[in-house]
Amino acid sequence: MSQEIAKESTVIPTAVLGIFVLKCNTVRQRLNDFFCYEPVILIGSTAIAIHLAHKLYNRVPNDGVKKGFMRWFFRNVRKFPFVKKQVLAELQKTKDTLHGDMLKLMKGKRKPDEFEYILTLPPVGAAPDDIIRNLKEYMELGNYSWKNGSVSGTVYHGGDELTNLNVEVFRLSAWTNPLHPDVFPGACKMEAEIVRMVANLFHGTSRTCGTVTSGGTESIILAVKAYRDYAIQEKGIQYPEILVPVTAHAAFDKAAHLLNMKISHVPINPVTCQVDISKMKKMINSNTCMVIEVYS
Repeated sequence: MSQEIAKESTVIPTAVLGIFVLKCNTVRQRLNDFFCYEPVILIGSTAIAIHLAHKLYNRVPNDGVKKGFMRWFFRNVRKFPFVKKQVLAELQKTKDTLHGDMLKLMKGKRKPDEFEYILTLPPVGAAPDDIIRNLKEYMELGNYSWKNGSVSGTVYHGGDELTNLNVEVFRLSAWTNPLHPDVFPGACKMEAEIVRMVANLFHGTSRTCGTVTSGGTESIILAVKAYRDYAIQEKGIQYPEILVPVTAHAAFDKAAHLLNMKISHVPINPVTCQVDISKMKKMINSNTCMVIEVYS
């Protein structure tokens, strides 16, 4: 009895498959009778299918299908009235908290509600003495004094002598533009010397090059751009990716966003606070063009 049931269960799918194949052949025959160009149809449909698959692939976000789907899902969920109301309430609560925290920081000679805010350009320029007076008042706001060393990692103070030197250097070179080395060759010389000093510190060769930037964030963005361009032009990687620890500087995420690159974050060891090398190795793939191992 059980053998008969097994035979019947096998025959049914086979019969269904046979009917499906027969229907497909019938449709194929009718198309051939109508168009008489089966090769053209096959090639054209294949080309269309490849084109649609390519467009679908290009719609996959850099951070993956899962995260892209989650963004789409929550973006649409927020449109429901009761969800939207809750989200707006939470946003307003956050705004009120930020506003209150900012007012607490405004500690000076006046009360927070007595401050005047300049919201538009004045019709007449302010006098130099007024500008200096306003600037001094602005600089007195806040709860911390960096001069006594209570702010770590924010201001790198080298003493009054260095401050005075910086002021004098700025006074002498304020009206220069390194984008025009033909007009300001001295500024170009200073940049070249700075780059060579740093290159020598890192044991660079005569081919080592660089540029002076406005700060750490711009330096990281330009470094990521250099890796991306090298991966595309020299290695033939169409979609370069970055691999960084979760403790990496936020500028790497900014760079990935600005340069349209995928960035993956590697967890760290909770005890040593160092990147988990074994997990990092597993996350490296053929598109990886830049790996940041130790950065916090």
